[in-house]
Amino acid sequence: EIEIAEYEKAEEEGLISNNDTPSPKKMHNQEVILGLVTRELTPAIADRLGLNPDIKGIMVDQVAPDSDAELKGIQRGDVLVRILAGGKKIELLKPDDLKKTVKEMEKAKEKTCTLVVRSGPNVRFVVIKISEEDDTENTMEENAADDTPIRKSPPAQKGK
Repeated sequence: EIEIAEYEKAEEEGLISNNDTPSPKKMHNQEVILGLVTRELTPAIADRLGLNPDIKGIMVDQVAPDSDAELKGIQRGDVLVRILAGGKKIELLKPDDLKKTVKEMEKAKEKTCTLVVRSGPNVRFVVIKISEEDDTENTMEENAADDTPIRKSPPAQKGK
């Protein structure tokens, strides 16, 4: 027989869930950044993944379903080496490096960032949306509020 305290503890640790849809900000009680849950890449994890233990980066532990990261092919076990943002190259050594950089980019109203992703021996660049929110509705409302014509007709010519 399971005690309520044990159930709540298992739920807090992400072992069980009373909700079928994960929160966009948390997956199994871990913070989701750019649709990803990451962890530090230790030499032991690098060895388990068949990577050179000298490789630096953070490992993708989980990918949020239907996130931009999933749609772009980022998978569990990929290693995020660096993020290119605002003209800077930021090395990712801890999950907090990603979190801090994304927060700064959100404040600067950046729409996308580029991740350098290692998948086994392959390295690729992946452009990811900073925010998972759809701006289409806001853009449409802004356009509707703007009374400037989208296309101007040429002026009517007066008869000769």
